[in-house]
Amino acid sequence: MCCAAVAFIGDYSQRVPDAVAIRAFEALVAYGVLHGYIKANYILYGHRDVQAKSWPSPGDALYSAMQTWPHFGQQDTQRAPMGEKGLGLL
Repeated sequence: MCCAAVAFIGDYSQRVPDAVAIRAFEALVAYGVLHGYIKANYILYGHRDVQAKSWPSPGDALYSAMQTWPHFGQQDTQRAPMGEKGLGLL
């Protein structure tokens, strides 16, 4: 698989998703890695990393939290776009 996208539905500009939603995301990614759908060395991107910076995104709190998650990496998206190497989120 070249890429995957996951969305947390809601407004996470002031708060992060609840623990159940975060665990569901973690379980989905773990399943994908375990079964070979996602490479073990995937890169996690946020929506704003692969879209124009001016694109509105109701996820400031979630994006801040994501930056502490394993595999998060703001790579140069001109050289390594989500579709080539990463797992997109938000």
